[in-house]
Amino acid sequence: LSSKKAARVKYRDSKLTHLLKSSLEGNCRLSMIAAINPSHKCYEESHNTLKYANRAKDIKVKSSGATNRRELVDSKENTRIEELEAENQELRERLSLTMSRLSGVS
Repeated sequence: LSSKKAARVKYRDSKLTHLLKSSLEGNCRLSMIAAINPSHKCYEESHNTLKYANRAKDIKVKSSGATNRRELVDSKENTRIEELEAENQELRERLSLTMSRLSGVS
């Protein structure tokens, strides 16, 4: 880092945490995948990865509202999907009724 005082990352001073800073602060949803190697040659690295992932899962973040807006959009989309499915079902029933009437006329 430079000689100037760097901005403090509140969780851990690491490159990974610095890259994930906005995610860890609640500006988006975050999923963490810990990639480990079962080989005894990589034991220490895998163990440290698991320790970090275990600590990271305990991080509590405040939502900045972005996730709430996404949930609202998802809710509106789900409502629209339900409306379209109901309309589709109604049209299928009307088509079936029309087809049965036409087959009865022949």
